[in-house]
Amino acid sequence: MTEIRTRWLITGAVGVALAALTGTLAAYAQTGGADTLRLVTFGVMSLPCWLGLASLLLTKDDRPEHHEDSVEMQWITQATSGAFLDLLLVLGIATAATAVLGTDPVPTVAFVVVAMADSAARYAILQRREG
Repeated sequence: MTEIRTRWLITGAVGVALAALTGTLAAYAQTGGADTLRLVTFGVMSLPCWLGLASLLLTKDDRPEHHEDSVEMQWITQATSGAFLDLLLVLGIATAATAVLGTDPVPTVAFVVVAMADSAARYAILQRREG
């Protein structure tokens, strides 16, 4: 247990140090001097990214050797492939309706939202059914 705690402390320290370095570099690159607001803003905004990268590189847990071997990866593959087919159907219907009715085309953002919601719903259903 102590070894795991030590690894996570080192990971956190590395992530915070890299975020502070990012904030410092950003502040000096933009203003040529120390600007506290930029330093803190860039440091805080980059902290999750650096913590994630440090945890991936410095910690070792029981992940499968090949990530595609996990059940979750199979679920996400099934969910996204089904959502893609649904998206093609929705795009076809919207295109046909736009052509027949002569209306303005539907914004692309609407299709992105439909695809994301469909993927999330399919993933949740697979997770409950098979999990």
